[in-house]
Amino acid sequence: MKNYLAPPLHKAPQVKPMSVGFFAGKLDYGKLNLLARLFVRFVVGGQPGDYRNWDGIRGWATELRQMLAG
Repeated sequence: MKNYLAPPLHKAPQVKPMSVGFFAGKLDYGKLNLLARLFVRFVVGGQPGDYRNWDGIRGWATELRQMLAG
């Protein structure tokens, strides 16, 4: 997680996240141009599909709401 956050936090040191959530996403090859599709498929190894964990996202959002409410 730290590897993903380090670059943007370095560029904006005044930003102090209260919480960070990482979730899988959705990959639809049909929405990518040919070059992006080839890159994602052969370099990254991305498999098309919807991998979002809606329960995990809702749980994180609920925790964040509680943190913001104090």
